[in-house]
Amino acid sequence: MEAMIEKCAGLDVHQETVVACILFGPLEKKPKKRLNLFPRPHLDY
Repeated sequence: MEAMIEKCAGLDVHQETVVACILFGPLEKKPKKRLNLFPRPHLDY
């Protein structure tokens, strides 16, 4: 499969956390991956 873009990102939202994933790099090489995990705030209304 041929790569078409140099950057992409996604969010995975759970009850307790949010995970952010970023893939980036030149098209001719395997992309680098960065994952960040964030706690989800608990809001009392």
